[in-house]
Amino acid sequence: MYAEFAVREARGVSPTLERLSLAISVDEKILALLETVPAPKRQPNLVLSVVRFLGGSLDDPAAFRHFTVAHWPDVEAELRMRATQTNEVGRSALLLPVLASLPHPLALLEVGAAAGLGLYPDRYAYRYGGHEIGSSGPVLDCALTGTAPPTRLPEVVWRAGLDLNPLDVTDPADIAWLRALIWPEHHHRRDRLRDAAAIAAANPPMLTRGDLVDDLLSLAAQAPVEATLVVFPHIRAVSGPCGTSRGVRGTRPLTARALGFGRGPRRCVLSGTAGAAGSGVVQRACARRNAAGLDSQPRAGDDMVRVSAGVQPSWPGQDSASPLRMRRVLSASSGPRRAPARSVRPRGSRRPRSPRR
Repeated sequence: MYAEFAVREARGVSPTLERLSLAISVDEKILALLETVPAPKRQPNLVLSVVRFLGGSLDDPAAFRHFTVAHWPDVEAELRMRATQTNEVGRSALLLPVLASLPHPLALLEVGAAAGLGLYPDRYAYRYGGHEIGSSGPVLDCALTGTAPPTRLPEVVWRAGLDLNPLDVTDPADIAWLRALIWPEHHHRRDRLRDAAAIAAANPPMLTRGDLVDDLLSLAAQAPVEATLVVFPHIRAVSGPCGTSRGVRGTRPLTARALGFGRGPRRCVLSGTAGAAGSGVVQRACARRNAAGLDSQPRAGDDMVRVSAGVQPSWPGQDSASPLRMRRVLSASSGPRRAPARSVRPRGSRRPRSPRR
């Protein structure tokens, strides 16, 4: 795992983590300690960030080993509680071209929000080559080709986040955890985190502890009816190259735009409805585009997928034996619900942490 991480993830991006991960991959003592925690808790990003969060050094493999062995009870406790929750505000530069083109005002709902720093695209500044927009907050650079840069910032009237383990932007320990997750050489990302956290702390977002499947619709229903509801960014939670996933449970009607990120040259923007009667039609607009390009409007000829409660979604003309090319997006279901979503904890209280799905 660690050798693969060094070669596939860290090489060319973080020499520090490449060198350290290669050392860990052959360190029998460290590997034996990691065997005592569940497999999802052994992942390099989490382990390295926890040691750094606790005060250990990542610069020297020998120093890392000494700290980890000497402080293993503390390291193990943090590993079991925490999950990787990187709040990369640079993603806002990818969404801005779409957000600026949608009918305003906007209601933003981020799934997997962590501290909710992605909920403030209207408060940041952007630079698309020689075109700049916005005058406060961190400056987010983005290379944009194939379309004109946005000419306005979005008008946001409501912002909310959903997360299994939401972080408190006003809690120094939670911000320290986000800082520990940033790779050592990425100083510009730490600067962005600092500036974005200051903006969010001045007007903290509404964050709800909950699960996408059970709690998304109830949270979305709180958005102002006059606003365009935009759900983002974890598209892989609702859309993927193949396979299936559980539908979103609920019986409320919902109309929303779902935006997200993916890997490779294809990106999808989804729009549609999930009706109270238990079914809906969701339109898929997919196109081959650059790193920042996202289709803002469905177009004639776009594929349609029908989503019904308890029924496998299907594409027009899809052979029943062929794999589904898109996961369920929105589904109304009368299935049993779990306990209602809970708002983010008060400051000073302890919260359990569990692996991110």
